[in-house]
Amino acid sequence: MKKLDWLAQFPYFAYGSNLNEADLRSWCDEERCRYPLAGVVTRAFLPDHEYIFNITSPRRGGGVLNLRDRTAQAVHGVVFRVSPQGPPYCVWEDDPRYGPATIMKMGDDGWVALDKKEGAPNAYERIPVTVFDEYGEPMRVMTYRVPEGRAESTPVPASAPYVEVVKQGLQAHDLVGEAQLDAAAAGEIVPLITDRLFVYGTLMAGEPQELRIQPDEDVLSWVPATAPGQLYAFEDIPCVRPAKDSVVYGECIQHKNLDALFLDIDYYEGFRGYGDLEHSLYYRALTFCETKDGKHLAWAYFARSVEGAAEVPSGDWRSR
Repeated sequence: MKKLDWLAQFPYFAYGSNLNEADLRSWCDEERCRYPLAGVVTRAFLPDHEYIFNITSPRRGGGVLNLRDRTAQAVHGVVFRVSPQGPPYCVWEDDPRYGPATIMKMGDDGWVALDKKEGAPNAYERIPVTVFDEYGEPMRVMTYRVPEGRAESTPVPASAPYVEVVKQGLQAHDLVGEAQLDAAAAGEIVPLITDRLFVYGTLMAGEPQELRIQPDEDVLSWVPATAPGQLYAFEDIPCVRPAKDSVVYGECIQHKNLDALFLDIDYYEGFRGYGDLEHSLYYRALTFCETKDGKHLAWAYFARSVEGAAEVPSGDWRSR
């Protein structure tokens, strides 16, 4: 299989300035290349990652966005289709940046333009990651991240115009993350995107594993909630699969120390990490749950497979 064909299988997860269509089109006009994105697939979360400004862009006049690992954190972005093969991207002889060549072929698909804009592989590199849509369904995509060793050791101040470009992109797609963006741009500790966990089975109040939600002083609230999904049962073991049109009844727990809590709950749920979903029993993803106070972003554990399980039509583990 040709490299170009392999790349074409993957959509692209955007989390920074490329969320801003006007900004990306302006760059394409300057570089005389075709707009590389062919439409939105879905909004999605990249789990256990957060924003950091630790690479300098002369074009932007300061620091620009990168990603770093952080348990219980997530980055909200958009999965785009990338333009397929089409007319080649070219620069012409009257552009002094590229020397005397009459025409220089830059490539045949949108990945070439995205690589050029991101300075790949010298500034950023294109990497495969797993993201999840807002119902918890996983998707394999490509995104850009600065390789280890090329980023600055301390945060780089970002220019206000660049931060505004990213913020406009977040707003255009109705994404969560402005507070996280502002904190990262200021070089401050980035607040978690949510401090809530949605539970629906043995972790609920009064159920066998309730005591795993410890210590009590870290629990800020614990209230009834619903979330999209389909509930199943392996005998006495509950599990949920992503589903848009059905509801699971459970509880929403607001917790002060989710990253520490997940060290235990991930192990209990048989979650081996996002790089090993194939061998995990459950995985952790974000969803939107409803309580009497409104709609909240919350983590939840989803079953990787429900083969052999019985559907619980009511969506309520206690009344199965």
